[in-house]
Amino acid sequence: MESGEGVVQSREESDITAQPIDDVGNSTQDPGDGSNDHVDATANCDEEDSEDEEGIVAYLNTLHDMTIAKNEAPRANRIPSLKYGNTLFEHQKHAVGAAMRSLAGPLKGMILGDPQGFARP
Repeated sequence: MESGEGVVQSREESDITAQPIDDVGNSTQDPGDGSNDHVDATANCDEEDSEDEEGIVAYLNTLHDMTIAKNEAPRANRIPSLKYGNTLFEHQKHAVGAAMRSLAGPLKGMILGDPQGFARP
């Protein structure tokens, strides 16, 4: 491959000319035909968008409790299968409590990340 091959052309060099969307003079539709198809299509899209928006708002409202619960994870009392005599750091106890709570939640799991520096003994 030689220099300059496979490179995207700049807009000045490109053969494609951009047409403004709202420019009636460049439109392929005849302005004298009285067609208002584009107006009806926009009205239908607005109704569909409002339905989608309502669904998204409802979904996010259901997630609100789970998002708040993530920051208020319960502390674990007795941790099953932890060897006697071992103790966890405070952030590890918080993570175990969050993991135990997430198993009871609707998603049945969680992603657990360890911040840098906390993994050292």
